[in-house]
Amino acid sequence: MTVSVVIPTLNEERYLPFVLESIRSSRFTILQKHQIEVIIADAKSTDNTVEIASQYGVKVIDGGIPSVGRNKGASISNGEIMIFLDADVIFSDSFLENCILELINRKLDVAGAYFSVTRGSMQYIFFVLLNNIAKFVRQFTPYPVVHGDFIICRKEVFENLGGFDEKMFFGEDNDFVLRSVKSKFKYRVLKQSYITSERRIQKIGIWGITKTFLIFTFEMLRANIKNLEVQERLRKVYGENLQSKHRYTNPK
Repeated sequence: MTVSVVIPTLNEERYLPFVLESIRSSRFTILQKHQIEVIIADAKSTDNTVEIASQYGVKVIDGGIPSVGRNKGASISNGEIMIFLDADVIFSDSFLENCILELINRKLDVAGAYFSVTRGSMQYIFFVLLNNIAKFVRQFTPYPVVHGDFIICRKEVFENLGGFDEKMFFGEDNDFVLRSVKSKFKYRVLKQSYITSERRIQKIGIWGITKTFLIFTFEMLRANIKNLEVQERLRKVYGENLQSKHRYTNPK
């Protein structure tokens, strides 16, 4: 069995070495390392992102906004299981295999994971706790919470759903999972956890994060999240700090 890891990037020279090192350092007791392929979907980085990826011997392709990059990566992947990561995550050496085995053993189709708190500002800890509670509670509802920095799914499910919606500026990760639930695929949050950076909080603050969360949740319940006006409201919350979570301009 092959597992494909897809990471969309734009000017990620600061963070990319850490996530690639996490992947390289992963240990496997049942799977083999050669069964893990890594694909970087890069949106025309102007720093050393592509060079760093090449040093790690991973595939590099032309990307775009996160949804486009993920879809392009998936289109050339060989894996039966897909893992989508952001460049600013790190995890333990047992994380990847544990996630893969848990997906298989629990007979899940799509899954997320929890944020891990090892250190950080009070704002960051609040952000992590808020999101973990929401992830746990809402996984049992028609409106689960997921983050694009870690999504794992079966390849046939990804193809059945048509991948990520490339027209969405914000929330394409949640939209993907919502569509999977509506299509009767099984989604749950894995027992595993990973660390994500504080950069989004540092850019727009805890109020910006909370405001985004509330707007998104309200519009999601109204089945209105794909509305262009709603997408623009979310864009304004992020303002000039869109790159803090890969929210960059589609180069197409």
